[in-house]
Order: sequence, then structure tokens, then C-alpha cells
Amino acid sequence: MGKFRIESLLIEARRGPVYRAVDEDSGAPVALRMFHKGRFAPEGHWSRVPQHTAIGAILETGKLRGRPYAVMEWMDGPQLSLAGAGLDPQKVLPPLLDALSEAHNHGILHGHLRAHNIHMEERGPVIADYGFRYMDGDDEADRGFVAALAPEQIPGLKGSRPASDVYGLGVIAYALLAGRMPFEPGQDMSALVRAILEETPPPPPGPAPVVQVVMEMLAKDPHQRISTWNALDRFRAIRG
Repeated sequence: MGKFRIESLLIEARRGPVYRAVDEDSGAPVALRMFHKGRFAPEGHWSRVPQHTAIGAILETGKLRGRPYAVMEWMDGPQLSLAGAGLDPQKVLPPLLDALSEAHNHGILHGHLRAHNIHMEERGPVIADYGFRYMDGDDEADRGFVAALAPEQIPGLKGSRPASDVYGLGVIAYALLAGRMPFEPGQDMSALVRAILEETPPPPPGPAPVVQVVMEMLAKDPHQRISTWNALDRFRAIRG
């Protein structure tokens, strides 16, 4: 596939397979994601995703026989969902908040931030899958996906905005503290949606100043939700 040679299938994801490939010019490994037709596509503005140590680089996008693909930076570190036990939110969240702020300043949303979108690399936590958009609204309408959505992202409401990324990161922070998501995806879909829209989860265990910021990240009203920069300043102040 051009200068990228596919070596092996990594995962057959809902939106399309992900392969380990090699850039034959440099010999470096890359992740190559193929998207199912009509389901997902790289954003036209993917190239405006800022360079940031906490954002995985998108190296190339295009189409192969009508199917969109994206070539992304190879990440060796485990997904946060697999490595979350014992991690300190005060260390994990600041670089991610800084990355979100930078991306939002460029007009770029992530839109589906979840623990498995974050890899724990040697340089720190790194967000993957920036620069993509959904082609329809229900491709990943499973409970695990919905449990990470902000209230405004629930189908039928207004959709993603910068505050939605803050909520997604708040779900991750809550899980780091509590060992579970604010609203468990094991319940049926209607109950899960109702909980996201109407219920306030109990505060997770942890230092009171940290818990307070996390709960402000999970505010139902996106207009009342703490901003990325304010959350970052608060975490920096807590760490001293």
C-alpha cells in the first residue's frame, strides 16, 4: 500500500481493521487503520491537529479502493484501560488537559474520548484517534461507548463541543479514582441513557481537591462544566 507494508492484523474493530505496518522509507512501524465505507472518514482538517507530546501523530490519510484509511504513529505503551490501576490522576490528567486545550484552540474536537484512546507511552499519556469524524450517529451505539458520552452527545441532542471532551476526560479521571465508570455500562441502554441525562454519580474516593475538579468536569450542563484551562490550573495548584 504505497510505501507502507502491512505486517499483521492488530484488531478487527467496529469501524474497521487496524494493522501494524512499516514505513519502507524509514523502517519505522506505524498503525494503519482502514475504515468501513460510509461509516467513518478522516476529517478534512486532520492536518490541523496540533503537534503535541500528548497527541498521537496522524502521518497520512487517503482512500484505497473507495475505503478511507489513516496512517498513525505507532504506540508501544498499553492503553489506559489496561494500565489504569494505581495511576495518579494528578499526573495523568495535566498533559491530557493541555493537549485538549491546544487542540480546541485549533478548532479540533476529539469527540469520543475514552480510556482505550489513551496510551501510556514513555513520554507520558498520549491521545490517539484525533482528526476523525463519524459518518453516522449509531456505529458504536454499544453500552461501553455510550457510558463515556457527555449528556449533550446522547443521540437526539446537540452533539459534541469542547466541553464534551472535558466530560470524556472526567469519566476517565473518575474511573482512575473509583475503579469504575460514573455510570456502569452493564445496565440496559435506556437506564444508562437516563442515568447520564438525569443522575449525578457519587463522588469517587480520593483527595477532596482532586475529586472536586473531577466532579466539575462531569457537570451535566456543558455551560457549567469546568474548562480545560481552569481544570489544568487547578490540578497544577493542587500539585504545588
